[in-house]
Amino acid sequence: MSVIRVRNELLLLTVGLYLLLSSGFMQLRIPPVAGGGVPVGELVLMLTLLTFNPFVVLGRLQRTIFLLPFVLWWGFGIVRALAGVPAHGFWALRDATHVI
Repeated sequence: MSVIRVRNELLLLTVGLYLLLSSGFMQLRIPPVAGGGVPVGELVLMLTLLTFNPFVVLGRLQRTIFLLPFVLWWGFGIVRALAGVPAHGFWALRDATHVI
C-alpha cells in the first residue's frame, strides 16, 4: 500500500469519525492526558498538509473549475489573517481557518 493511499484513507477515516462522534472525537488526544496533548484531527491535518504537493492538486483542480476566483479569495484571506495578527494575535489565524 502506498503512502498516498494510507494518507487518504486516514484522512477519510478522520473526517468520518468527526461526522459520527463530533465532540467526542475532538477530545481524543495524543498523549491522552488531562489538559494537554494534541488532538488526533490536527495531527492528521498536519500529516496531510506535509505530504501532498499543492501544485499537483491545483493543476488537477484547474482542469475541473476556473481557479481565479479561488486564488483571489485565498490571497485576500491570507493577507487579512496576517494583517490581523498584530492586533489580535493567534486568534486572527484561528478565525481565518476557512481560507485554509
